[in-house]
Amino acid sequence: MKLPTPLLALPLLLLPACSQGGEEFNSSSEVKLADENFHWGWFAGYRRYLEYPVAQPASGVVLADFGTLLFKKDGTYAPFLPGTSFPEGNPYDLKSTGQLTIIEKNSGQVSRRYPGWLDLDGDLFFYLDGNNDNVPLDKERLFLFAGVREYTGTPVMSGVWRHYSLTLAFSPSSTTPHPDRIARAAFGSFEFDATGTIVNSSWEDSSGSKPTATGKAVPAAKGIVDLEVTQTGGIEPGKRIFHGGAGKFFALLFDEVASDGHVGVMAMVRTTDTDLIKSKVVGKYALGNFAIFPEPTLAGTDVAIGDIEFELGGGFKIAMNGFGNAKFSYAGTWDVGTKGEVVLQLDNANSNQIWRGSMSEDYRDLVILDATNENTAAKHLSVFLGVRKD
Repeated sequence: MKLPTPLLALPLLLLPACSQGGEEFNSSSEVKLADENFHWGWFAGYRRYLEYPVAQPASGVVLADFGTLLFKKDGTYAPFLPGTSFPEGNPYDLKSTGQLTIIEKNSGQVSRRYPGWLDLDGDLFFYLDGNNDNVPLDKERLFLFAGVREYTGTPVMSGVWRHYSLTLAFSPSSTTPHPDRIARAAFGSFEFDATGTIVNSSWEDSSGSKPTATGKAVPAAKGIVDLEVTQTGGIEPGKRIFHGGAGKFFALLFDEVASDGHVGVMAMVRTTDTDLIKSKVVGKYALGNFAIFPEPTLAGTDVAIGDIEFELGGGFKIAMNGFGNAKFSYAGTWDVGTKGEVVLQLDNANSNQIWRGSMSEDYRDLVILDATNENTAAKHLSVFLGVRKD
């Protein structure tokens, strides 16, 4: 669902990977939320970039932003973004399992539907827009929409949070073409003191660099968080500012300002007091995925929806459905790390990569990061957001 921008339309597609057309739809949502607000943001990119470097988006094109999404008790939803108006009365369809479909009704046309998942008992929701609008690939934008439930009060950020981020970079034309100048995935941890200041940190990204990170998280009412991070060293030192929301255990933040050379998304998960119990991790989780292909001659983005199953014997299986109903899968072994961390070891067919992630303390919400730049033309970096299905 494409969202308007002030005059032209703030290319804010509202919705999930693999969006679908369908018959006209009258809201008969199995579950109707009681006028619940969620922090809501998006991260987007074009399906194909034809030139290096990746150009900053044109005026009026927004690749990342942050607002709120209200799920009304009458079965409709209402986005809010300062300075932007949205059509009213569009329905959502939410199952008791958490399966979510956002519907955009088009006058005289079939409705467009965008699938996702919402954690009925936890923090996280997501949906994706991978709709084919019959335009050239370099004009087709793909979107990951996601957020966390809005809580009353100001979030407490003190303590240790693991962070996982995906960045789309707009490098100067003078730079030598290189994947690290198009996209980077990074993981590590922030320890915040009582004032929100980062007092300890780790940061490792897909370029292999390990910059130091300093900064501060500033929480506000209703769970809003502004995070300022300054990197020293690494491939792109300097300051980055993220805006978003924090739930009980999970936070989603967005770097919205393309003019400073990049946009991105960061998931943060509060560390648990003890290590995760493997038997409680076991089960199926719905996944929403946003990927960036950083090879300079084949750069682009993709989105997909699917699930991961953590097996009791230590194996895992990921099955995803991407653009044009393209299916792909991964398999391997998994284990728990320290204090909420989950580590995936992919099998030989996937180059024995190691993916890192974290799970919320209530075993409901999940983030997984692929931060490995494979030595192939089809190399990609990606982030998965997960919500428990069973």
